[in-house]
Amino acid sequence: MSTLKVDAIRHNSATSDAITTAADGTCTAKLTSVGGGGLSHRNIIRNGHMQVIQRGSPLTVNANIARGRTCADGWEISSDTNGTAVFSSSKSTDTPNGFGSSLKLDVTTADTSIASDVGTRFLQRFEGQDLQGFKKGSSDALQFTLSFHVKSPKTGTHCIELLDIDNNRSVSATYTISAANTWQYVTHTFPADTTGAFANDNGQSFIVVWWLAAGSNYTSGSLATTWGTRVAANRAAGQVNVTDSTDNNFFITGCQLEVGDTATSFEYRSFGEELTRCQRYYEEGMVSQQSYVNSAQDIAVPAKYTTTKRAAATVTFTDDSSGNVASVGTITIHKNRVDGAFAHTDSSGAGNYYFYYIYKASAEL
Repeated sequence: MSTLKVDAIRHNSATSDAITTAADGTCTAKLTSVGGGGLSHRNIIRNGHMQVIQRGSPLTVNANIARGRTCADGWEISSDTNGTAVFSSSKSTDTPNGFGSSLKLDVTTADTSIASDVGTRFLQRFEGQDLQGFKKGSSDALQFTLSFHVKSPKTGTHCIELLDIDNNRSVSATYTISAANTWQYVTHTFPADTTGAFANDNGQSFIVVWWLAAGSNYTSGSLATTWGTRVAANRAAGQVNVTDSTDNNFFITGCQLEVGDTATSFEYRSFGEELTRCQRYYEEGMVSQQSYVNSAQDIAVPAKYTTTKRAAATVTFTDDSSGNVASVGTITIHKNRVDGAFAHTDSSGAGNYYFYYIYKASAEL
């Protein structure tokens, strides 16, 4: 092994050095990108460290519903109506070095015989306006690099997939688990796609998928390793069944998707920043109110969201207290916006009312 010893590195046509080395072993570098991507905010995945758990842990997820929320914000399990697997999702301290948390998917009801039309997938959905850096659909389109740490109960072939919802296109790849129940770091660079641009809006444009189980409708073809019109049979060829035993636990953390051909080190963000990103899609909070009324009448219940939502949220209120004269009535929502909701409840008679409501506002994709 030899060592290159230089004071600086400069392109033949440049007028200044790109890298200047120092005697203490450090250097100064003029970087314009990392593998074609930005120097910061490289990771478009939210809550990739599995830290934000607003819905509580553990949380049961049935695989036979379209959008089964896991306890980790931003992450869900999606399958088909014939899927029978059930998971308990929880935040775990079983992690690779450098990570404080992972998401544990514990199979509590096994699916030992996968029906042909069942595809059980772990995934995250994205807005088109957050994907413009990939330049998809243009002659300058850039690659997608996915990296993550995974601990699977099954050895063998596991499939990952990118879905372009706007243009009905997809591309898949495989990774091989060599040792069951052992943390493994996986990276894969998907090709650029010069066909079909992502919409530049707040709608769903893109999904990143980790397959957990797949029936023959998804495995009978040849894996689609280049972008093209989505063909079901080519989406998950070779996928093992992670859901075949209640002894199975699937762990994942450190999920990162970035522009370009290089898997950089995981981009750690503060808990506060990650929480704000998650609250764009889902938020829980409390509304308190104290009112004196002379007779039975309406009492306003306004909710101001901590974070502006992706779209006008579906909001529910749960009465967590009652007044000192009589209980308040049900909530009626009058106005719902991206920044809050306005509702009212009814008092049952004259008196001083002090109560609070828990609200849950969802603007998930």
